[in-house]
Amino acid sequence: MTKLGAKYIGIVLVLYIMSRLTDNVVIHSYVSLAVIGLVLLLVNMTVKPLLMLLSIPFILVTFGLFALIISAVTLVLADALVPGIMINGFFTNVIAATLIMLTQSVMKGLAKD
Repeated sequence: MTKLGAKYIGIVLVLYIMSRLTDNVVIHSYVSLAVIGLVLLLVNMTVKPLLMLLSIPFILVTFGLFALIISAVTLVLADALVPGIMINGFFTNVIAATLIMLTQSVMKGLAKD
């Protein structure tokens, strides 16, 4: 499995588990889940690096915690682009972004290039 595939599986896995554990994440179909995985992967590859670059001073001042907020913002953006999924509340987005980052780290460690 490639690292890109590991990132995709990490996104989909976390969002699916969160939809089962909490009422704040609502997924209407498995197709929506697959689509938001792809959209979030594309947003993380295109928009997130630009946001990280523009917010370097904030990231340095907060010792990297602002990077978590940027990840949550990219999740909000992906949620707005996919109609079959709803993630309610910014705090839920922050938790989801944290879990996605942790899961992707584990999955990338397991992936071979």
